[in-house]
Amino acid sequence: MNITDTQEAHDHDDDSNDEDGDEPPEQPPILAEPQLRRSTRQTQPSSRYPSNDYVLLTNGGEPETYEEAMSQEKCKEWYKAMQDEMTSLYENHTFDLVKLPKGQKALRNMWVFRLKSDMMVHHYGTRQH
Repeated sequence: MNITDTQEAHDHDDDSNDEDGDEPPEQPPILAEPQLRRSTRQTQPSSRYPSNDYVLLTNGGEPETYEEAMSQEKCKEWYKAMQDEMTSLYENHTFDLVKLPKGQKALRNMWVFRLKSDMMVHHYGTRQH
């Protein structure tokens, strides 16, 4: 087949569509939506965390903000934990305090408070994020 034959075949296809000008163009077939497959596996409760422990993990009485930590009954423990964290960061030369250059913005940070338990003794921990 050469270029002329290909062109004639193409022209012939166009002519066949022109003969029946009243017919709408052929519509693509409508596809049925696929069926979603659902797992038949039986769900099992977590063996790592029993359901009653999960509540304790998610709500350990930890403050979410500095203001909340300072308004709690144990604010002195949280404050000491923050001082310890700042001392550790300073002694490890984690940062240098410098004057902020004109037109620049300081990085935002926040305290993350964690209450750690070890044999009924609570440790108040913080870190900067």
